Amino acid sequence: MIQPATWRSLGNTQGAIALRMHLGALSDSVEYRGAIEAGRSWERDFDSTGTAFESLFYRSTAICRSTPCNDNSARPVPVAVDIAFVPGSLRLECDSVGVTTIAASFWLVNYGYRESGAAAVHVFDDADRDGVGSASEWMLDYQGEALAGGDSAEVTLSISANTGRHRIIFQLDDDEVLANNIATGEITVGPITREVVITEFLADPTGELESEWIEIRNVAAYPIDLSGWKVGDLSHQNLMEAAPILEPGEYCVIAQDKIAFTGYYGNSCQPLFCKSWSSLNNGGDCIVLRDEFGTISDSVSYSGGAGENRSLELNEAAVPGLPHWNPSRSTTGSTPCGANSVLPAPAAHDAGFVENGMTIRKDSLDAELIHFTIDVANYGYLKLERTSIDIFDDRNHNGVPDDDELLTTVETGSIESGDTTTVAFSLQIPTGRHRLISRLPDDEAVDNNMCRVEISTGTLLREIIVTEFLADPTGELESEWIEIRNVSGRTIDFRGWSCGDLATQHAVELSRTLAPDEYAILAQDSAAFASFYGDGCAIIALSSWSSLNNGGDCIVLCDEFGTISDSVSYSDGAGENRSIERNESAIEAASWYPSTSLSGATPCGANSVSAEYSGATSFVLLHRVFAPTAGEELHFAIQCPPASRFTIEVFDMVGRRQRVIADDKYFSSGESSYDGLSDFYSHLPVGAYIIKVESEDGSFSQKAGFAVAPPK
Repeated sequence: MIQPATWRSLGNTQGAIALRMHLGALSDSVEYRGAIEAGRSWERDFDSTGTAFESLFYRSTAICRSTPCNDNSARPVPVAVDIAFVPGSLRLECDSVGVTTIAASFWLVNYGYRESGAAAVHVFDDADRDGVGSASEWMLDYQGEALAGGDSAEVTLSISANTGRHRIIFQLDDDEVLANNIATGEITVGPITREVVITEFLADPTGELESEWIEIRNVAAYPIDLSGWKVGDLSHQNLMEAAPILEPGEYCVIAQDKIAFTGYYGNSCQPLFCKSWSSLNNGGDCIVLRDEFGTISDSVSYSGGAGENRSLELNEAAVPGLPHWNPSRSTTGSTPCGANSVLPAPAAHDAGFVENGMTIRKDSLDAELIHFTIDVANYGYLKLERTSIDIFDDRNHNGVPDDDELLTTVETGSIESGDTTTVAFSLQIPTGRHRLISRLPDDEAVDNNMCRVEISTGTLLREIIVTEFLADPTGELESEWIEIRNVSGRTIDFRGWSCGDLATQHAVELSRTLAPDEYAILAQDSAAFASFYGDGCAIIALSSWSSLNNGGDCIVLCDEFGTISDSVSYSDGAGENRSIERNESAIEAASWYPSTSLSGATPCGANSVSAEYSGATSFVLLHRVFAPTAGEELHFAIQCPPASRFTIEVFDMVGRRQRVIADDKYFSSGESSYDGLSDFYSHLPVGAYIIKVESEDGSFSQKAGFAVAPPK
């Protein structure tokens, strides 16, 4: 026990405690509040990740009301499952310049006392910076292993991202504790992000101006904190001091000498300064601007200054073919903290598509008839007498309009300077998925001469098909479900697709890709499906569910453009939680049969009825003598139409039935076996026996003899 020299009494209902080291530095502190019965202490929960008093301290539960110099008794109310991110464990890295892949790592821990299910992490790029991951910001989903209570696991992910700054949100599925289900990190990606750009500089001050300076501007759509940013020449960049937050569109100047700069230009533009300065060479140099992660945001190479205290300005509205840097045209020689005086030379002829300039829709009666509406503007200062629009079907998906992909050419009328004209026309485009490109002739500004759109045409694409479904769940299975398969030969993002009955289809709202030949499940209740069949299936959630009628219905699957990819009509279910499967090896449109799997269904796996189709029925013993007491089995082969029903029985030589192997059971073509047991689960005695096979409709019946031998 340690006795302080003096003691200040603590308040009974609230107060503050501070613990300082021998030099006065604060080691720990706590502000407490709340009444407690006399003689009972507050105890700290050392496992807590919280910061508030209510999540750190609890009333002692010890019989003697406190635990001085012993393990604390207080703990929060335990929860069954609490998957959480370990605080401070998130790491985001881009390994080298030019790499557009983010390496993410973090630790997950189960603070609960029960084993969790598979830990699911959803990753979002918080583009609107509202701190919430939305469907449009989704990047990927990660499905981890189950975690026992108290266990933790490290997770590493590889995330593809575009060049630029990204605020990445990692979000766990909701559990009993929501406060620890989100982790957020920020990083820049790529060799040049161009969030903040260099817009003006003066490298060769003379006379009364005794300071070099560089102007920068935030061209991002969000505020940028310049803390940690550096600027300088190619060999060395210097840290900005007292760096502010730069709002979108805002300018800022970094000066070699702050006092000399304001003495020459006045106080209307207050510059930043660096702790040190890399002098810019009058005869040419390279200016480099780096963000707080060391990623280059912008760089400028120049061959010489303009002289006479005239700056070099960026033509911020320049188009290809025009110079981007020019001596300032301002009468004062420069425009620090303001719009640059250099303006682009206006184009005489500039026809361009407006934003979202091509819209298309399918005809309500003819699914291969596509109606186009295209808006073209004249951005030049001369009147356009007319121009042409070429329409291409980018069949090789290379993003380039090739001559052999041209569908048609349409003409516009004359367009006055600054005006817009609309061209409407229709084309017959064959069934399938198409990437369409509209192209204007090259002119003085080619960056607005092309636009692209994607669409599917026709009534039945069959890119993704329905392969299995269960419409009449009973007992422990409390979910209808539909199995789908990607048969297109290409990876398809399922977001925007929809599925349902003939009247209503419901959409998939989150991005989920399906690889070629991959199966997935659309379930009425994902949790109920996983509880019955296990976690081996990829389950895709729909926004809602149209219940399938037990007595018959039509399942419709549509792509993101509303084109039907597949549809299935059925008259009733198979019952007893047995699914209806498509025979995927057959080409018949109506090749649907009850599952012959022992489990009643084959979700996310090859269908049990997908055997080679046979219209005939046959039964063959593959051998006739076996020794069941030695572990041998009698093997036989059945060839039949998928999901045929048979009764198979074993009799002794005087006609007494010994075993019912199958009682009106579903079979498809393939091999099966008999273990040699009787109906009383004892081995058949050594001797001769007869196996009888009869179809459910009585159209096939066959007997064959076999012998039970003693073990060798």
